[in-house]
Amino acid sequence: MMSGEDMAGSAGASATDIGVSLRREVDAMVRYILGNGTSMPADVIARLSILDGDAPPPLADLAKLHNQLASLVAPASPRTIHLLADDPFAGRFWSSFGPLPNIRRLLLAAIFFLACFIMASLSEHINATTIRQDIYTIDSEHLLHVLIFLMSAAGLGACFNALSTAYWFIQAGTYDPRLDSSYWIRIVLGIIAGLLISQLVPLGGPETLDAQGNPMGGSTATLGKPLLALLGGYSANMVNSVLQRLVETVQAMFKGGAADTAAANEAIARARADQRVEQHRLSMAGDLVALQQAIKDGAPADRLMDLAGGLVKQVAPTPAALPPPPPASPSRGE
Repeated sequence: MMSGEDMAGSAGASATDIGVSLRREVDAMVRYILGNGTSMPADVIARLSILDGDAPPPLADLAKLHNQLASLVAPASPRTIHLLADDPFAGRFWSSFGPLPNIRRLLLAAIFFLACFIMASLSEHINATTIRQDIYTIDSEHLLHVLIFLMSAAGLGACFNALSTAYWFIQAGTYDPRLDSSYWIRIVLGIIAGLLISQLVPLGGPETLDAQGNPMGGSTATLGKPLLALLGGYSANMVNSVLQRLVETVQAMFKGGAADTAAANEAIARARADQRVEQHRLSMAGDLVALQQAIKDGAPADRLMDLAGGLVKQVAPTPAALPPPPPASPSRGE
């Protein structure tokens, strides 16, 4: 167990780390605001005096200043502004590949897939015939090169989507480095989606050959498969939606019979209940007409009482149909 002195030392170190982090973000936001020419309120300018001197400012005052500056730079976040301002590769060669480490890695991945796409396109195994063939008819040697070609196209689409999304967040100043892994997950899903959709979606009709037996141009599958791989890599969510819709369709095929039967039984029961209600109404109407005619003809009182009693029986439930009374609670003396 930690002693009281160890716990106090740990709390002091944590407060010091928080103060250092806040100080760095405050410095970055002040440079950002002044660099953009944004005017600061007088109270914020006066509070900047806590940054003077070598001694660290009080944590509470620093947090208040941090909140005021964060409201001025909104919708940009202080973390993103600090990351963009504190690039260790600023002014070096690697800074030309992006302002953040993850952006540079994404750009290198895009260059890698572009190189694979070009190299695969130059291969003698990639032609109109091999692109048109599917995974069941092509031989293994050509299949490997075709799959590499299509996966590189899907990787290009996935990297394009990841870089464009990250660029939008950087431009808005809301990029979150905690979500760096989501961009790589999106690339992997894009490669898988592009490969699946390019191989499983049928394109084109029968192959047309010229007099020498070579495939003629203009085939839909020749350009359609790489295009599907590119689109699948760019929009993996679209492929996920298609697969989800297929799963729901298959489930409906098996669940539809029971659901339809239950709905039909419910409709039949409802129709029978409506028929009984209608018959009951007609019976009551006939008894009312008979009672009215008996009163008009001056029938004796016994006859009138019998007709009225029949109407009462149709309206009020019989004693047998009433629920039994609840049992009497025992008295306290028993």
